[in-house]
Amino acid sequence: MALQAGVASGSAAGAAPAVPAVPAAGAAGIPKALLDQVGSDLVHLFDSSRVAEDLQKSFYEAGVSSVKEFAAMFENTAALRQLLKTEFKLDENDGLAARVRVSKVVVAFESAKARTTKQAEMDGEAEIREQPKRVPLPDFFSMRAAFEERYGTLTDDQVPGKGFMEKRLEMIEKGDFKAEALTDVLSLDDDEADTMKAIFNSSGQLEAVRVGKRVPMPVSTEDLRSRIALLGRSWCMAALLHTHRPYLKDATPAMFDRYVGYLLGRFVLGLVSQGPPGTPVSSPSWAAVLHYDHEVRKQAMRYLLTGSTLGEAFQKSMDDPVVRERSFTTPLALSHLKKGRTEEEGSWGQPGVGKRARKAAAKAAAAQKGKGQGAGQGESKGKGDKGKSKGEKKGGFKGAGKCASKTPEGKPICYAYNSGAGGCQRKPCGFEHVCGVCFKAGHGAYNCPQGPKYQ
Repeated sequence: MALQAGVASGSAAGAAPAVPAVPAAGAAGIPKALLDQVGSDLVHLFDSSRVAEDLQKSFYEAGVSSVKEFAAMFENTAALRQLLKTEFKLDENDGLAARVRVSKVVVAFESAKARTTKQAEMDGEAEIREQPKRVPLPDFFSMRAAFEERYGTLTDDQVPGKGFMEKRLEMIEKGDFKAEALTDVLSLDDDEADTMKAIFNSSGQLEAVRVGKRVPMPVSTEDLRSRIALLGRSWCMAALLHTHRPYLKDATPAMFDRYVGYLLGRFVLGLVSQGPPGTPVSSPSWAAVLHYDHEVRKQAMRYLLTGSTLGEAFQKSMDDPVVRERSFTTPLALSHLKKGRTEEEGSWGQPGVGKRARKAAAKAAAAQKGKGQGAGQGESKGKGDKGKSKGEKKGGFKGAGKCASKTPEGKPICYAYNSGAGGCQRKPCGFEHVCGVCFKAGHGAYNCPQGPKYQ
């Protein structure tokens, strides 16, 4: 593979910072447009190995864009040294400075070889166990560093968790696009609390693997905003690693800010339906908003499969009238109608005319009647004819205080009124306040003058 020649020998690169950072465009002589074509893993590798930036630029311009590609370019370090000598005119025998420059490229190459070999082993294990492929920590840190260089510093609770990023990268590698549940969107802080379980690997050795963890669904607008932002950063970090995926070119935090603004704006969470005469009748529940979010993201993944970029897919899904009608507006309208029926409402919230309301009122009255009978007569069975006391069934009352269940006209008699134990406390009472012995008003069966006649 021919690399561009003409790279002059020079002094060794300066001291590296404590935490390697992605080189900035401009002063280093590496245009931003060129860096955008290179995976963050290779940029991080060269930078952490302190490879001179003019050499980095030559590799990038030749089309080397990932650690795997760099590791596969040469069979061994001898081949690398030969290429540096012939293509870069960089001979380690030309002096100490040239030898230092060569050694740094060799260090990066050996690290790339070791990392690629180890990654292949981990990928094989993950495939056997049908788990997402594990991302080496250097690659994970390089994605974070690249994101922070471009968009600003993040705290750990704003960084997608390593396990979550592994699932995202697996999805991209296989092209199996699915909308994850918001309970699976984990931050780096959430990942730290994962539990482990012991399994036997393909070599028969016992090892610990991470058990998937979940977090609660968002319960407020700020929860949803931070969760969608976290999900968006996972796409953006993956885009910085997979620079050769054209559908990730427009993956930016601003794109997901627009999406969450749509969800929390006047056309979704802020939508209010109006009833006559223009008064607010219904608005979406929080559960309805979360459901619609998931459906929009599901449809966006379908658009990705048809050739749209990520930004185009989300915009098309937000504008999709079928998704909105089936997953949001129609359920919202039906939930209002159901609410009207179950809350003793008829048409458009008018009280007291619903069929279910009338049935519920009748049922409540029957229950109250049974309660009154039970309080006033311990041996009553409370069902029609069976509601009479045992004494009444046998043809008469035994002793004062025993009373009939109905008047001669068939109206139900209040047992509480006839009991004498504080009288009836119901206001209003649906039963007749008359004596259950003589059927006259003004006294109860417990002190009826005619009581002894029934003993």
